[in-house]
Amino acid sequence: MAAYFVIDLTVQDAQKLEQYEHDVLDLVRKHGGDYDVIEGSRRPDRLVVARYPSRQAISDFYNDPDYVPLKKLREEGSTAAALAVEGSTWEGGQWGFGLYLYSSGKYEDQILPTGRFTGTPEQALDCACTLYLSDPTR
Repeated sequence: MAAYFVIDLTVQDAQKLEQYEHDVLDLVRKHGGDYDVIEGSRRPDRLVVARYPSRQAISDFYNDPDYVPLKKLREEGSTAAALAVEGSTWEGGQWGFGLYLYSSGKYEDQILPTGRFTGTPEQALDCACTLYLSDPTR
């Protein structure tokens, strides 16, 4: 089942972050991922949504020894909040989702704003991004 690694970056050093973005794509793809940087009024800050084939692929990417120097580069070039969202397709096109919290090392079931445990993929991602990446000062 697909999983999404959502990263909200605030740029501190544009040159280091550009180097990170250039170098990380091959490693993301090595683990079956791909991503888009969402542009617009958020520049120079970035919201990145990387799609992977599974939550395990996200964990493998994040814990890959080749990622250590890239992670250091990202940390030097930005501050970030990140989360992994795993979606499971249910009958009727409805998705249930849980958020994997790296801080606790486990999944937590989530309830959508509709009050249900299932909804569209868009509702799941919108809810996750609002809950965990929203910054009321922006």
